[in-house]
Amino acid sequence: MIRGGTILLVALVAACGDLVPPARPDPYDVGIRLNDGFELRFHWTPASLPVRFWIEPEANLPTDAAEAIQAWEAVALLGEFRGVVVADSDAADVLVVRAEPIDINGNGATRLDCLGQTEISVELDTTVTLPFVIELFPRRGASPTSLRSCLRTTLAHEIGHTLGLFQHSDAPDDLMYAPPRVGRPSERDVASFAALYHSIPSVRLPAGR
Repeated sequence: MIRGGTILLVALVAACGDLVPPARPDPYDVGIRLNDGFELRFHWTPASLPVRFWIEPEANLPTDAAEAIQAWEAVALLGEFRGVVVADSDAADVLVVRAEPIDINGNGATRLDCLGQTEISVELDTTVTLPFVIELFPRRGASPTSLRSCLRTTLAHEIGHTLGLFQHSDAPDDLMYAPPRVGRPSERDVASFAALYHSIPSVRLPAGR
């Protein structure tokens, strides 16, 4: 019986040793390195969750924001990120606003129907300033259908920045590529998020967050 148990154990070990885990893509850089060598590296802490988003009640923006938040929550396999939409802008960690339409010349052969930017500032004591502000700029004259698609994709991309993915990816298949061409995080976005949220940030949240 002992011998049989030993043989069974060896067989199990050998079988497990033959298993090859699926290859995961390499993450891209997410922090911003300053001239003095300091790298801005940020992520939300468990104590700060859920991250509070205020969404300007403009057209489909609240719906698109809710979908984008859910998409990034799905990336956080261990619950590293949760977001909630709040009604009071004064209580928000992130503000999402739609700016007035602007003229956009395009990016090479690609006509852009909107642009986005995320304002993130850090104090000299390495404390981030809240709230972060996402601004979405529609292209003047864009059709409602193409504009809706652009705003949805761009908003998901900009929310990625507020999670600490400060840098852009160099791969068009990633949501954090600029300008974004896909509407949901890719496997490489997932790998980059995981690497960030299992590293030590160089900047911190204000007291109470």
